[in-house]
Amino acid sequence: MVFSIKSASLSLHFVRNLLVSLLLVWTCGACSHLEVVDDDIGEGEEETSQPTDPEESSNEEDDPLTVSEIMSGGYLDLFVWVEGYMVGYVNGSSISASVFNNAPDATNTNFLLADSPDETDITKVIPVELKKGTYRDQFNFYDHPELMGCKVKLLALATTYFRVNGLKNLYTCELLTDEEGPIDDQNVSINLNHEATIIEGR
Repeated sequence: MVFSIKSASLSLHFVRNLLVSLLLVWTCGACSHLEVVDDDIGEGEEETSQPTDPEESSNEEDDPLTVSEIMSGGYLDLFVWVEGYMVGYVNGSSISASVFNNAPDATNTNFLLADSPDETDITKVIPVELKKGTYRDQFNFYDHPELMGCKVKLLALATTYFRVNGLKNLYTCELLTDEEGPIDDQNVSINLNHEATIIEGR
């Protein structure tokens, strides 16, 4: 009887050790499949290799691209110099919500750029994002309806915006006149003929 009890005790001890060993093997095997999630990437997003240095633009400031060239898609994910006319804004979640006049409820988060100052065709314009800050304050139609039809030259990232080719991460934006070139955005007033005049003392 004593022998049976000892045998049973040894058997239980063996089974317990065997189970612990199997558990350790299974745990280590599972650890080899763990992946660390990058906290900088949001849920549902993929890591991209977009450029972060605007100074490394794909073209020169004195040779800006046209709106048509940006629409072609050949410059996506590149910082580019672009020149065009401010002709409206998107007042919704898609390019189909484009507005080509100065309505009282004009948005201050974007504007539309075109090769012609009189453009009203949504297939011939690109949206430009205005992030909160200096350029939003200076180039939005809600605060500055007089900018409608004015010419600008800007440096920004060519990318998808409102599900079409557009510009984001605005780095530089200059107000232009056809006669005089760039002027100081801080000291400018625009009349209804889209002629820029410098205001002294501001």
